[in-house]
Amino acid sequence: MGQAMGNAMGNVSCCAPLGGGTEKRKAMSKVDEEVFRSQHSHGNAGRYGEESSIYEIRHESVRMEADIVQPVLEAKKLFIGFDFDCTLTVRHFYKVFAWGYAQHNNSAHDHCKAFAEWCREHDVESEMLRDAMGNDPMVAAVEDFCRQGGEAAFRDLFREVFLGGEERIALIASWLGRMQRSGVEFAIVTAGVSVSVLRALSAVPEWLPFFSSGRVWDTQQSRHCVTSVAGTKALMLRDLSPDAARILLVDDSLVRDTPPQWVLKASGVETFELPYEGPGVSAESLKAIEEAILALSRFSGRDAAAAAQR
Repeated sequence: MGQAMGNAMGNVSCCAPLGGGTEKRKAMSKVDEEVFRSQHSHGNAGRYGEESSIYEIRHESVRMEADIVQPVLEAKKLFIGFDFDCTLTVRHFYKVFAWGYAQHNNSAHDHCKAFAEWCREHDVESEMLRDAMGNDPMVAAVEDFCRQGGEAAFRDLFREVFLGGEERIALIASWLGRMQRSGVEFAIVTAGVSVSVLRALSAVPEWLPFFSSGRVWDTQQSRHCVTSVAGTKALMLRDLSPDAARILLVDDSLVRDTPPQWVLKASGVETFELPYEGPGVSAESLKAIEEAILALSRFSGRDAAAAAQR
């Protein structure tokens, strides 16, 4: 990193106007000449003039160093990539709909039980009424539910059953906003279906400012071919933010699918593991994620300033 910062400083110097150094030397020579004349013409007044001129030169030097450091600090970008199911959600959205609802099987996954109970309480069918007809089962299942239950029912279902309720939604929205103000950007990379994730996020306007459609991807859309799904996500995150100083992948599946070390080195991505198919991010884990992504940022800022002064 020190070498990279050194290179950055070298680039800053090389990009300065060609005549800038010459003008600076002329200005300094002129100051020296005036100080010399003042010393021989006015005695103590000359010494005062010399001290004043030296102060101006040093002040200008400090200002120039600050101008150099500032672009280095502003250039850093921090990027967090979230898995979706059991990371941002508290239950597995894909498996409940694609395995359970679409297959008429409320026992397909443990998380189907809460879904079926909610449907009974709200007089909504817990099994798909129409066949997928060759369409993607997840896309067809969500579309079918919204058709037979209504958009309002889907909104309430997703917020209550899959996101854990209003308090958790507000907690995450507040955290995302604070992190965004600290210079962090976000993306969702899922092994599910990106369009279904976007359909679900439309029911969560509090989160939409942080996850635009251009920042929601699924692994089927990757240009990379690796056997690890988490490894694919890491490579996609670097594609989404090629100039990020640090990228963190937050995922519950890492315990079962550890990305190869060569992938992490090539992409420059680090990982943050959540419990497998657990309740997703919480106040405690969000605090740990915040500390992890900002830790290197603080170090890099000090390192950049030190490199500029050298």
